[in-house]
Amino acid sequence: MDITTARLAAGDVEGAGEQLQQILQMPPNLRIQQIGSAVKRVDRLLQHPRLAGNRTARELADAIRSYQAIDATTKVQLQ
Repeated sequence: MDITTARLAAGDVEGAGEQLQQILQMPPNLRIQQIGSAVKRVDRLLQHPRLAGNRTARELADAIRSYQAIDATTKVQLQ
């Protein structure tokens, strides 16, 4: 997630997406709370006005929302 954040900060949305996909593809049973928190931080970065017209940023934000939904469901099932 640190590499994803650094690439976004450098304006490399495509590179950030490549890194992020590795995280988003993790099976739900391997997702820990710290990763979920980091994914939410990346989502906030993707909402920055300079990325408003960037198609890749929008697609990544959509993928993150799906990840969070799975993550939330998994937490409910584990409790």
